[in-house]
Amino acid sequence: MLVEDWISRNVGTVTEDVSMIKAGRIMREKKIRRLPVVDAAGTVVGIITNTDIFRLFVSITGIDQDGIQIGLRLPTKPVLDALRGHEARIISILSSYDRVQPGQREVSIRIQGLPETRERELRAALEAHHQVLYWTRD
Repeated sequence: MLVEDWISRNVGTVTEDVSMIKAGRIMREKKIRRLPVVDAAGTVVGIITNTDIFRLFVSITGIDQDGIQIGLRLPTKPVLDALRGHEARIISILSSYDRVQPGQREVSIRIQGLPETRERELRAALEAHHQVLYWTRD
């Protein structure tokens, strides 16, 4: 028996600039456990696995910090004001202290899609007052 008789075909690939969350969604939709990562030339440079997605989940949810999960209703903050001012509906907010300097945190906010004009205005408003690490539209 040859490997070619057993390999999965047409599993798809992602490029290095695709978000891990989108890669995880592709893996779930295609019901695959591994997803090749290619560079601009189409050369395989790595692979994303279920374990990588799970590690990301553990990191961004803070489960590995042995903390207590608390749900709160908080007063409005400037970031939330900017989102509300552009009629953005929050789906989720996650934060992480991994790979940042002491006293900082990375926050990931997922909002429902917006018309392009409102999205551009919201992005400009956030960039005027905050360091935007990434902005992806799925």
